[in-house]
Amino acid sequence: EVTVANNNEDVESFTTKNGLHFRHENTIHHSLTHLGQPIYDVDYKLNSHGFRTEAFSSRTKPSHHLMVSGCSYVFGIGLKDNQTLTSELNHHLSHLKAYNLGHPGGTIDDVLDDFKQNKLSDIVAQPSGHFIYVFIDGHLTRHYQTIPDFKSKRNYYEVVDQQLVFKGPYTQVSPFTGWVKSKLKATYFFNFIFEALPVLNRIDQEKILQYCELIEAASREYAKKFPAGHFHVLFHPLENQHQPQLEVCLQAKKIHTLSVSIPIDHSDRIQYDDHPSHSFNQKLARALTPYLNR
Repeated sequence: EVTVANNNEDVESFTTKNGLHFRHENTIHHSLTHLGQPIYDVDYKLNSHGFRTEAFSSRTKPSHHLMVSGCSYVFGIGLKDNQTLTSELNHHLSHLKAYNLGHPGGTIDDVLDDFKQNKLSDIVAQPSGHFIYVFIDGHLTRHYQTIPDFKSKRNYYEVVDQQLVFKGPYTQVSPFTGWVKSKLKATYFFNFIFEALPVLNRIDQEKILQYCELIEAASREYAKKFPAGHFHVLFHPLENQHQPQLEVCLQAKKIHTLSVSIPIDHSDRIQYDDHPSHSFNQKLARALTPYLNR
């Protein structure tokens, strides 16, 4: 994954490896080639809050918000501004304004951070609308740090007695594990071990239930900031192996889930990258429109 944040230092360490280059403070250039052939060559334009969306201060119509949060699948890695999921949703929904709140490499922890730091309530103009957390299986493995995509600056949350508890950056929560992974994550042997031994990469029922509680905490935070809004969890069709277990828990907690059935084909992912393609975002936006028009 690529880290894109408002803090330039978070991005600069990734530039040479992943083809990221600053054009100026709030624009990042990202290119990918394969065997000398360009796969994509795009600019990510960030607003002053570090999100890939326009400034939130505009108080023009439409009168309802549609905040879409998640990881790079929402952010739109490899896509132009007008090819992201939120851009496509804005084409179909005249009564809602879709905001791209995607965090490349993100998890539910980043969603909770956005609420705790008052990034959303202070800047989203519309008081009512919808919030969609787009879940993929990778969020579980990132949150529990069971795969070698270690991100040292990610904050870590837990739910204790139904109260959200901020534990601090992952390197403080589990310093030894963090140090080992940060040292070994780039080695071929380390990656091979994690891929070859599923037990090291295992997400069990207890972890799924804990993650479910964090999503519930996010829904409570949203309700505090936007009492007239509606919170949803969307299981992304391209990566939803853990949907059955997580969906049962969320429904028991009365959290609305969105599950759309879309035919999947080879054109739905960017070649040599695997992120959702523009054509897939078009299909997903069309599938979501009936739910959001109710």
